[in-house]
Amino acid sequence: MGPFSARINATFGNDVNYEEWSPAKIFFVNSTIQFRPTSQLRADGTYVLTWYQRRSDGSVVSVSHIPRLRVEYQVTRSIFLRLVGEYRSSHRDALRDDGRTNDPILILDPRDGVYKRGLALEQQSDNLRGDFLFSYQPSPGTVFFAGYGGGFRDDGRFRFSDLRRTADGFFIKASYLFRM
Repeated sequence: MGPFSARINATFGNDVNYEEWSPAKIFFVNSTIQFRPTSQLRADGTYVLTWYQRRSDGSVVSVSHIPRLRVEYQVTRSIFLRLVGEYRSSHRDALRDDGRTNDPILILDPRDGVYKRGLALEQQSDNLRGDFLFSYQPSPGTVFFAGYGGGFRDDGRFRFSDLRRTADGFFIKASYLFRM
């Protein structure tokens, strides 16, 4: 077996647009490519696409693209590194009663219990997430982890020109097994 492997799964047809509870044409893609050049280095790339189109007029209700890359490197038997990057780009059209009246949909705001149009308006989100993990396991039962995760908002789909930090997270974990 070579260092590369790939898999792709595509689904298309007619289903339900659950956001408007009306008939829709759907197209889903789930693909993976793996690269294992050595026993120490592993790289996995995935891409997920979901697409919903109204059957009534052919307009797109929602589409999302999610590419993800994970790279792992086993430096020594006891030292391991992992880097993960994921980009989520989602667009949703303004929701409407597509099956009957085409009137705007109102959604209950849980904060005040009032039905509002604003929660059903057109939405676009483009976010990047990056995570890093360092692991040190000198002996079974003894382990040290340190990591960082960061979230960023992009100003447009796959532009990467004006990333704005939205979240940071650092963590450390240590575990020691006492033997008696």
